[in-house]
Amino acid sequence: MDWQRKAIIVSEIKYWKDNRLLPEAYCDYLLALYTKGEEDEQAAGLTENKKRQTEMITLLFILLNALITPIVAFVIIYSNLNLGSIIFLLSITFLTTATLSIIAWKRHRINQKYILLVFLLNLFILTLIVIYQWITQYWLIITLILGQLLLWIILGFKQKNLLLILLALFGFIIGFIAFLF
Repeated sequence: MDWQRKAIIVSEIKYWKDNRLLPEAYCDYLLALYTKGEEDEQAAGLTENKKRQTEMITLLFILLNALITPIVAFVIIYSNLNLGSIIFLLSITFLTTATLSIIAWKRHRINQKYILLVFLLNLFILTLIVIYQWITQYWLIITLILGQLLLWIILGFKQKNLLLILLALFGFIIGFIAFLF
């Protein structure tokens, strides 16, 4: 086969792999087939660097999102803010979390399981803040919390996300223990 043709085919396969148009295993097989197992070491090094960069971006995303909501919760709970300020802070926090999740998923290709998990945890914390601030009826508090955890279990089964199911069950256990005492 002509070397120019091979180069075009190899670049197309790399494009498919980078944009997840084909499963990675298929792309690796096709690359090995067309390059006869002799892919440049430089390309392999670039792939390793890209993998490390993605891991760092994933870690940064999780840490940033994991810090935003608890900091806002701390500020709201331990300061005397009026209702308008609290609603503004909650809205900005929710929009920031949602925007970071969309950017992480579309631009950096972070695994959707991580994004969903962080987003739901932040939403849960925001719900607890709202409950803490405004709701005084015990049955309504329990209903909101259990409803959200039940939604987590349903999403976990639907997306086959074991971590989400386990977190929801852990939340149910903590809620049950808190209910007993």
